[in-house]
Amino acid sequence: MYLLDVRQSEELEVTMIVGSVNIPLAELFAEDISEIPTDKPVVVICGTGNRATIATYTLAQYGIDFQILEGGIKAWDKYLKDNDLKRI
Repeated sequence: MYLLDVRQSEELEVTMIVGSVNIPLAELFAEDISEIPTDKPVVVICGTGNRATIATYTLAQYGIDFQILEGGIKAWDKYLKDNDLKRI
């Protein structure tokens, strides 16, 4: 699985999922996205899911299999808090 975080770099200071790769949404449209694998699922992450949805349009054009982290990083943080898990 490839974790693609499309938030701005300053947003990563609050929470970032270990192992995720950051390519901000604006750069995703402008960059060569050949580094994003086509042979495994890509999970797209943003703050709430809105930017991730926008990013999927580009990923779909390149035939990349993707899922969106439902609820974004806010839902991730809530899950960690509700289950008394630590951020790494």
